[in-house]
Amino acid sequence: MRSKIVLYTLLAVLAGNLISCSKRISPSGLRNNTKNEYDAASFNYFYVEALKQKLMGNAGDALKYLEQCVKVNPESDAAYYQMSQIVIANGDVKKGKQFMLKALSFEEKNIWYLSILGGLYYQEKNIDSAIIYYEKAVKYFPEKENLLLTLGNLYSENKRYDKAASIFD
Repeated sequence: MRSKIVLYTLLAVLAGNLISCSKRISPSGLRNNTKNEYDAASFNYFYVEALKQKLMGNAGDALKYLEQCVKVNPESDAAYYQMSQIVIANGDVKKGKQFMLKALSFEEKNIWYLSILGGLYYQEKNIDSAIIYYEKAVKYFPEKENLLLTLGNLYSENKRYDKAASIFD
């Protein structure tokens, strides 16, 4: 009983956030409302259901709801981000990167998308690509020391000591 109360409270908070805060999924945040209009109520329903299923451990159902979100609003970086997280957690890093790249295409300055992509490429031992995403992240967020340190370490690992030294100075 207590877990149901916690779950419903969490869903209410998520729904409130969707309606009030997120420019990525609310119609007012769209870049061109006349061209990109969509049914916000349907999108919000599918998105909240997807998050609920994800929290309950039902990844397959969550993905189905997120696919509906993308049908309603194909420019939802939030839906692609969630899809990426689910498939990565289930071991499909390649598809997870595809979803994350799609999310990044709509929100190119998102620190989380950039650093996650950098981390995914690093896990695959593709340091050059990891560096590209961390360089972008540092470009947009130069005040974030953790991004600078990670980039410096990537440069060192890639034997680009001059660039690493410039960061660590």
